[in-house]
Amino acid sequence: EVDLQQLTDAATEQLRTEYPDLEVYPASDDIFGCRLSGADFNFSYLDLTNTAGVRSLATPTACYVFFSQAEDRDWSRLHHVFRAMTTSFVRETIGNGPSSD
Repeated sequence: EVDLQQLTDAATEQLRTEYPDLEVYPASDDIFGCRLSGADFNFSYLDLTNTAGVRSLATPTACYVFFSQAEDRDWSRLHHVFRAMTTSFVRETIGNGPSSD
């Protein structure tokens, strides 16, 4: 069995090596009854502030890790796109949720 917290910790460690000012916030999402656990991150790069997120989903056959990142000026618009992409993937992967057909 995959330890989803271990995946989050590995992503956090890697980001911290690149961005020493990394701020980490535990986070999770529930999509179609599936819990995606992970973390949200804030950091600076080239004098710009950035937000990123990592979420993990375990199914009986595979484990999936989702990463998203945007400069803060774009995050308020793009996080909805990232959420829609993740929701679509989860719907297709677990085979339930509202159909677009």
